[in-house]
Amino acid sequence: MGRLERQGERWRWLGYLLRVHRRANELHGSQMASAISLTAFITLFPLLLVAIAVLGFVSAADSDVPARIVDNLGLTGRAAETVTDAVHTAERSRRVASVVGVLGLLWTGLRFGGALAYAYNAAWQVQGRGLRDRLYALGWLVGLGLLLAVSFAATTAIEWLTIAVAPLLVVAGVLLNIAVF
Repeated sequence: MGRLERQGERWRWLGYLLRVHRRANELHGSQMASAISLTAFITLFPLLLVAIAVLGFVSAADSDVPARIVDNLGLTGRAAETVTDAVHTAERSRRVASVVGVLGLLWTGLRFGGALAYAYNAAWQVQGRGLRDRLYALGWLVGLGLLLAVSFAATTAIEWLTIAVAPLLVVAGVLLNIAVF
C-alpha cells in the first residue's frame, strides 16, 4: 500500500482515488451499500403486491384483460391457462393486495429512506434527527412516486402524440429521471 501511496503523490488522480477508497473503508461503505441494496430489494415485494392489485382492478373493470395479455405474449396451452388463472386470482384478491401492498410499501420505503439517510449522515458526519428524518424519508418516498408516475405518463404519451411533439416528451422524461436520481 505504501508504494501505491507514493504513486498517488506523483499522480493526482490516483491519490484522489486512494483517498476516496480510504474514506469509504473508514465509513464501512461496503456494509452501508449492502444495507441499502437489501432494503431496496425487500421494497420490491410490496411493490409487486401493488402491481397485482392494479392488475386486479383493471381486470375487474374490463373482462377482456386476460385474453389480451395472453395474445400480446403469444401464449398457448398451459401457459395461457396459468396467466388467465393468475389474472382472475388478482381480480379476487385486489382489495387485500392493495391494502397490504400499500402498507408494506410505506413501511419498507421508509426503511429504505432511513438506510439512505444513515449513509448520508455517516458520510457527512452529522447526527440523525429521529422523527424529522422519518418525515423527510416519507416526503422523499412520495416525491419519488410522483416523479416516477409523471415519467411513465410522459413515456406513454409519446405513443399518442405526433412526431413533432415526441422529442419534447423524451427530453421531459430524461429530465424527470435526472430529478428522480
